[in-house]
Amino acid sequence: MTLRKFVTTVVGVSVLATGLAFAHEKGEHDRHGPRKEMRQFFKQLDLEREQKQAIRSVMHDAKDTMSLYREDMKKLQEEALNLIDSGNVTQESIASLLAQYETTLTAMAVAKADKKYAVYQVLTEAQREKAEALMADKSPRRGKGDPQTRFERLADKLALSDEQKAQVEPLLEQAQASKTALREQVQGFREELKSWMQEGSYSSDKVSALFSASFPEFQASFYAVVADHQQVYQLLTEEQQAKLQKRGRHMFLPRMI
Repeated sequence: MTLRKFVTTVVGVSVLATGLAFAHEKGEHDRHGPRKEMRQFFKQLDLEREQKQAIRSVMHDAKDTMSLYREDMKKLQEEALNLIDSGNVTQESIASLLAQYETTLTAMAVAKADKKYAVYQVLTEAQREKAEALMADKSPRRGKGDPQTRFERLADKLALSDEQKAQVEPLLEQAQASKTALREQVQGFREELKSWMQEGSYSSDKVSALFSASFPEFQASFYAVVADHQQVYQLLTEEQQAKLQKRGRHMFLPRMI
């Protein structure tokens, strides 16, 4: 059995690690889609027609650039999948895997940062401040997205035994702590970018150097998340594994991005 959807989510940490989307990008799976997000963004910032056109052009070019890395990301997903299926997730195997794709991940980080900077330049100072305030007001998801609620749903849907619950819950808590560490790393990355843009000292080379310097920390957090979830998967029976795969990754993992 494969864990294609599961690994896709875990590899999504690489995108999270860049942490550079100017507006909240929910992805293609969102029922409203990125177009509605952009319209809301335009309306909230009261953009002029020329500004809207400029930002649409930036977003279009950025989409074309990111498509260049799609094949490498698929390969990364497949190789991570093979490690999990074979039970060979170790610090060494993850380090080796990510090293092969560090150049691509760095290029993605730079591309996303360049997009954010291009949009930043289009906005007035007042619009920049309002955009920052809007982002700061976005609160973490509750309810179905809450880690404890997700664990309870997982235990119920997979009919975990008391023994399995006792083993699985601390592993998921560890994984959540690792993802929190990643988010804190992302926030530091964002703050550095923000200061460069405000000072007028932004450059793609500085972003590349910053991402490369933070890569070992990202690698460690990535390993911790994958290793914990591999242990959880191995604690399940074949029937439970089949149910998990059928229901998809949202039953198993809190959202990473």
